[in-house]
Amino acid sequence: MVCKVWNYGNGIYSINIWQLVLLTLTHTDKTGLEPSVKESLNELVKVVEFSKMQHGAYPDSLQQAATGSLKILAWDPMEMKFLDRKSSYFRYERIGDHYLLFSVGADGIPNTKDDLYPQIPVMANGYQFGWIKQK
Repeated sequence: MVCKVWNYGNGIYSINIWQLVLLTLTHTDKTGLEPSVKESLNELVKVVEFSKMQHGAYPDSLQQAATGSLKILAWDPMEMKFLDRKSSYFRYERIGDHYLLFSVGADGIPNTKDDLYPQIPVMANGYQFGWIKQK
């Protein structure tokens, strides 16, 4: 899960470790994580947009956005299961000059009405982010 971005050594790292630990240890109702998940998605938009500025195109994956000195941890806590070592990333797909980015929401199933999306601000200078909600 990505929440805060900070520079440490040779990379930029972003994670809210306490919520990750809480989720894996308590197996509680995941709807309480929604504000942090939305914040994480907002931070990932910045990472993806920065990657486009550096390379001229959107990355093919979140992992590709983390190349070079930029490091990200982008686990979707909504897909994590109690003591399951397999973690799933936020859903990301590059579609030409745009991309999809979302969390599966509390039900853990993609493309349902509880999916969570980044909150993209309207830019005063007219810049358009490449994020889209649907194909």
